[in-house]
Amino acid sequence: MNGGAVYGSVLTGGGSVLTGGLPDVVLVDGMRIPVETDYRAGLLYDALLRDRSLPEGVRASLAVEFACGTVPESVDRERLFSALAQFYTMGQAEGDGNPEAEPVMDFEEDGDRILSSFQAAYGIDLLAVRMHWWQFLALLVTLPADTVFMRTLRLRMLDLREIEDDGLRRKLRQAKRAVRLKGQREDGMQKGDGGYGEKR
Repeated sequence: MNGGAVYGSVLTGGGSVLTGGLPDVVLVDGMRIPVETDYRAGLLYDALLRDRSLPEGVRASLAVEFACGTVPESVDRERLFSALAQFYTMGQAEGDGNPEAEPVMDFEEDGDRILSSFQAAYGIDLLAVRMHWWQFLALLVTLPADTVFMRTLRLRMLDLREIEDDGLRRKLRQAKRAVRLKGQREDGMQKGDGGYGEKR
């Protein structure tokens, strides 16, 4: 990390990542705090925030420790944690999305699919490279439709009520069950995909 680009300049109208570079510091009360930018840090941050076995305060402290290392005592920890949340979610830490919507992906459960999809689409071995978290996300969401990861997402999001053919609907239901996430319904469906009045 070289302390070059400051998080916030891109998202608040200060330019494009193509011209301004990818941020590697966050600004807290006028102080530039270096941040671990490798995609692995983003994955750890995501896993940490989802770990409800830890108290919120512990999760916040751990997030600051792994993302920034040693931080001066003068830095407000709550403000720093808020800045890190904005950094690792690219400004979408609060207020975006439908809180009741079921997730369609999980970095841990989909790790193999993501790994193979990056290799197939970009020739990138994620196990052998360092990559900025924002670059990783940009490449992730623009993976070709024929990669195993994107095919899996489409299958999870598929609304079986839109499938009129009974035989095809049964096959697709089985396929959805095969790729369901642990947090989804035991029958492998999201709401609206079966058991809600549709034909079997």
